[in-house]
Amino acid sequence: MAILERNQTRRDPAQGSPPAPAIAIASVVLSMALVAVGNGLMFAYIPVRLGAAGFDPTWAGLIVTGLSAGGLAGCILTGPLVRRVGHARAFMVLSALIVLSNAAVGAGPHPLSWIAARALYGFAICGLFIVAQSWLNDVIANTIRGRVMAFFYVAYVAGLGVGYSTLALIDIRAADAPLVGIAFTALSILPVGLTRLAQPPPPQAASVALGRA
Repeated sequence: MAILERNQTRRDPAQGSPPAPAIAIASVVLSMALVAVGNGLMFAYIPVRLGAAGFDPTWAGLIVTGLSAGGLAGCILTGPLVRRVGHARAFMVLSALIVLSNAAVGAGPHPLSWIAARALYGFAICGLFIVAQSWLNDVIANTIRGRVMAFFYVAYVAGLGVGYSTLALIDIRAADAPLVGIAFTALSILPVGLTRLAQPPPPQAASVALGRA
């Protein structure tokens, strides 16, 4: 699935404008890595918690299906959101949705509400990836784009790994895991909220190219 954006103007960082400071670029990468810690923990926690509560494994599959449906919606609707409020505010809105999703999971093992909560998470995390990658693509010169994006993905996967390993330190029958997930997601807002990284111009249009899936 390809996300196509058409900007009113597109700045080429390699032509005429000064390169974005490394620390400013790192703010977006750090924010996504912090999100990943909470996400990794929640991915590990949900099926284990359902099993401990005696629910059929089918529910875990349905929750993943809900997450995927939310992700598809995120791919379709993130473009209009960015066009309306810009990249930084969209990032904060989507992070807030992940906080709400984790809070719903923390209310207790209720599979139907967890399906809705993870659908909301799927919407938000797909949106965050679109926002972060389009932001970085706009400010990074072509000569280093591949290296920066590789570092972006390595940082995110490392965050997931930290989150997964954190489950061993948590009482799964309590709400500790969702609270930790909420904390890391809240922390992820700070680097983006404080960054001086220039925002891309809002796209004139954004569409999902299903034919390229």
